[in-house]
Amino acid sequence: MPSIVYEVMVIVSMVVTLFVSVHDRVQLSYSVIAIIIASLLSIIIAQPDSRFRSFQRLAYFSAVLITISPMLMSPKINIQRCILLRYILYFIVLLSVGSFICYFLGINRMQSSDDVYYDDFYSVGGTFGGLVKHSMLLGPLAVISVLFLLNSRTGFLKNKLLRYTLIIASLGALLMAASRGAIYGGIISIIYVLFMQSKNKIKFIKRIVFLIVVILITYPIWSFLLGGIIYKNE
Repeated sequence: MPSIVYEVMVIVSMVVTLFVSVHDRVQLSYSVIAIIIASLLSIIIAQPDSRFRSFQRLAYFSAVLITISPMLMSPKINIQRCILLRYILYFIVLLSVGSFICYFLGINRMQSSDDVYYDDFYSVGGTFGGLVKHSMLLGPLAVISVLFLLNSRTGFLKNKLLRYTLIIASLGALLMAASRGAIYGGIISIIYVLFMQSKNKIKFIKRIVFLIVVILITYPIWSFLLGGIIYKNE
C-alpha cells in the first residue's frame, strides 16, 4: 500500500477525533503531552540526519497519539476508539490467517528493498512476511490475533470450530514468520491468558500437559513450519 494512504488515514483519523472533541467535554492527559514535548526536545538537541525526517515522523506520531492515546478523553471519543480497536483486531486476524494461506500459495510480500520481493524464498528463515512487509511485523500480529481470538466469543466467533481453526492458522503464521522474539513472547502471553481464564487451576495444568502431548504426537505433521526458525538459528 502506498505510504500516502497511511499518511492520509492518520490525518483523517486525527481530524475526526478533534471534531468529536469540540462537541464533547474533553479531559487532557498531560503525561502524553509531556511525551510529545520530550520527543520534540530530543530532535532539537540530538539533531538527527535529515534523511530520517524526524519532524515529519513526530507530526505523524502526534496525530496517532491524538487519535488513539488518552491524550484526549471523552465518552464519545472512548466509544469511537473501542469500535476502531475492534475493527483493527479483525483486520489483524485477516492478515495473520491470510498470510498462513499465502505461505502455501507461494505469495510473500516481504520487501528486501523498495522494489524487490522475496517471492522465491518464502521458506527461508526470517524472509516470510505473508501479506505484510516484514516477518518481524507478521510475528507480533499473529500473536495479537491469537490473543484476540482467545478472548472473543461474540458474533461469528461463537463458533468454536471456526475460532480454533483461526487460532491454529495464526499460530502457523507465527511459526512461518520465524520471529523468535515474537514466538517466545507469544508463548508466555498465551499461557498467561489461558491461566487467567481458567477458574480451576488444576484443570488448567492438566490441559497444558494434554496440549503438550498432542503437540509432540502431531510434530511430524507441522514440523515443516519450523524450517525458518531452524535456518535462522543455523
